[in-house]
Amino acid sequence: MFFLLKFIIFLRPFLSEVFFSTLTLLFSIILLSTLSIFIITKKDFKKIKSSIFILFPFILTLIISVLFSQNFIVSITQLHNYIIYILAFFVANLFNIEEKKQIINIFIFSSSVISILAIIKYLLELRYFFSIEYIQIKRTSFPLVNPNTLAGFLILCIPFVLDRKNLYPLLFIILITILLTKSFGASISLFFGLVMYLYLKEKKSLREIIKITLMISIIIIYIFYIRQKTYAEMSLFLSFKRRCDYWKQTFNLIKMHPFIGWGLANFKLTSTLYSHNLLLQLLAEVGLLGTISFIWLIILSFKYTFLNIKYSLDKILYLQIFIANTVFLIHNLLDFTFFLPEVSFFWWLFLGMGMYNG
Repeated sequence: MFFLLKFIIFLRPFLSEVFFSTLTLLFSIILLSTLSIFIITKKDFKKIKSSIFILFPFILTLIISVLFSQNFIVSITQLHNYIIYILAFFVANLFNIEEKKQIINIFIFSSSVISILAIIKYLLELRYFFSIEYIQIKRTSFPLVNPNTLAGFLILCIPFVLDRKNLYPLLFIILITILLTKSFGASISLFFGLVMYLYLKEKKSLREIIKITLMISIIIIYIFYIRQKTYAEMSLFLSFKRRCDYWKQTFNLIKMHPFIGWGLANFKLTSTLYSHNLLLQLLAEVGLLGTISFIWLIILSFKYTFLNIKYSLDKILYLQIFIANTVFLIHNLLDFTFFLPEVSFFWWLFLGMGMYNG
């Protein structure tokens, strides 16, 4: 069963609801079934019971959000994604330390394959449209929905390969792919995450500090320069201006239904399906009660992760998990990968993995 779970986890980022709606639904059924069977066969319900205490307020507000939704059909059809997230959280609680490492290795492998595919597609297109202007404008996104989504997925992987010299070639490939996405939000999120990583890590060399600082500085400067040099649609100023407009429109939606929201997956603006801010979109969809319960979930989960960072023999592993989860949340203050199952699934999985020192 664990082998099947690893295989499904490897495939998860390749299947987007945008491109493969029917296939993704079938995949979700298989994933949901596999997660459920894994929980039943493990028979370690003590960990799950304590996790229910952490998840229960959020689960309750999800149910309320669906029952009082402005569009019940839309909410109920999207509820399965959150059921999968919750099951993934429980399953991750049940992993022992060796299983956690194997899952992370699968995730690194999947990220590497995606990076290689993205680079190959970029080079193939560059072969037919070679020009300086094309290099400046083109942003790689394959095989995910858009460049920011691809970058948001790949920055989750960076913390797990930093301390593994044998994986430096893969680190280089992933960083090149992030450069080709030209995603400034993902780069800034990674910067803050790695600063936190250096601050929390007990043993760090000057060489390591210089390496990480140089790596992130090059990415941010390059992306900032390219985005400012290209046409107006790609400029950072216009991108931020659009987001401010989304946030303003989202505030107007929140004011109409502040406590229980419009209903799960009922968020929609005139020009986008996403607010480009996790907290604002949660406030709009599940209201103040749902957002508070979500923050409660994060605080308690991170509390357990910090205990593992402090007392576990695998301090670095739990630090890496914490940084990956934090980078994801920072990025979602400017973007929307939380609402994309092919990316969000891994955040919930890592959140659960950080809780118990199995």
